[in-house]
Amino acid sequence: MSDRLREAAHRAGAAAGLETMDIHSGAAHDTMHVAGVTDASLLFAPSRDGVSHNPREWTDWDDCADATRVLAGAMAEVAGAE
Repeated sequence: MSDRLREAAHRAGAAAGLETMDIHSGAAHDTMHVAGVTDASLLFAPSRDGVSHNPREWTDWDDCADATRVLAGAMAEVAGAE
């Protein structure tokens, strides 16, 4: 994943007062194909009990809002840098 986008997400999280971390995803997301032609990264919000890609998956609305703030901040930073 793009260091530039990953670092922008970390800065956006810090600006929002949120803890961020790098994690390894073994999932074959479409992002890995996009990364072949442009910068790409992934942003994950925590799911209850770590359950993902399953009908029991649930992310609290507050965590969705936090992830949206990080995404918006990172996008604004990268868009301003172009």
